[in-house]
Amino acid sequence: MIMRKYFILITIICWMGCKSEVFESNEFDDSPTIIDLSDNKNLEESDFFDLFSVDEIIELQLPEGSYLGSLRRFEIFDDHLFALDPSFNNLAKFDLKGNYITQIGRIGEGPDEIPEIVDFSIDSKTGHIGLASYSQMKISRYDQNGNFVEATKIGEQIDQLAIFDNKLFLSLTYFNTINRNFGIYSFTGDSLSTHFPFPNDMFPMGLLNISGHLTKSNSGILFNEPASSIIYSFSNDLLPYKKYRFERNNELWPEENRHDLNGYFQSLATGRLTFLRKYYEENKDYLIFSINLAQSGTPTSPVDPRLGYYNKKTNKTFLSRKADYLKHLEGPIFANDEYFFMYIQKYKFFRIIQENETFEFNLVSNNVDFKNLNENEEDAILVLKLKIK
Repeated sequence: MIMRKYFILITIICWMGCKSEVFESNEFDDSPTIIDLSDNKNLEESDFFDLFSVDEIIELQLPEGSYLGSLRRFEIFDDHLFALDPSFNNLAKFDLKGNYITQIGRIGEGPDEIPEIVDFSIDSKTGHIGLASYSQMKISRYDQNGNFVEATKIGEQIDQLAIFDNKLFLSLTYFNTINRNFGIYSFTGDSLSTHFPFPNDMFPMGLLNISGHLTKSNSGILFNEPASSIIYSFSNDLLPYKKYRFERNNELWPEENRHDLNGYFQSLATGRLTFLRKYYEENKDYLIFSINLAQSGTPTSPVDPRLGYYNKKTNKTFLSRKADYLKHLEGPIFANDEYFFMYIQKYKFFRIIQENETFEFNLVSNNVDFKNLNENEEDAILVLKLKIK
């Protein structure tokens, strides 16, 4: 009995030591650019249409029997649009006007098929399109015509993918054997480095649809963990460093508590939590981001989404004022040096322009035809091409 108690005690101590190692890891010691959303001289709040202009609205036209209900990932490559809705396992290719061209990837269990598509990324050097499967833990690559090229087996489950500099940058699910949230792999499946440890008893509770993101820009990879206000990039030796950090009146979830997801959700439900939302994109001049602001008084909704951008040349941040229609706009989902893109379901867009004169005026002033919208077309997706003024 004494030996058994001794064994249990040692086990608990070891378990606590492992937990401590996860939380006290000081792997990243660097100084990020601070994006301060508090009231200060470097922050300017304006109406959405005072900050952004709608240059074009692209309706993604799909053949009968094919669906896009929402977008997880969107890319533009070689004058074509690529849009993924993982709920329908549909990665579709369009021309720049939104006309459907083909579907990428064949759903199935065969060697040249993929059972589900959780994310995709395009290799800018070869044009190959990588599709990620979490159940088979692999990346399947196809050419621009949808022909299978090869598959790469990964030893862990994947939830986000970016292909950059001949490497696979992967956000890993919280159910993996290495208890790390990020891995960098070669095209042959060799692990090059892993980062961002988390406790082995952590349960994600669907946070991927609320917070945490992986994307790429011309300068490299951007990544942040769910419930984190720090955006990381990666050095040439594949080590992460802090590139941006968001701050606002101590309203953001404490970084040291980012793995306490129960507490995070409880705080989020009160409406008094500022948090970096699902999407952000970077180009040479700006970091464009979606953020939720904490609300004062008695919140009627737990969310108050805003769209903002940080000007890297002037070190100034611009943030849109509160507007109900921002709850229906998703993104930014892609950015190049001149434009960035958001999306909205067509029937929601139809209701917005019926109810909001400001929205209607700005669409007319940009020569956008919205008069033919049909409220019954609930499955259609509209992509908004926007420009910072």
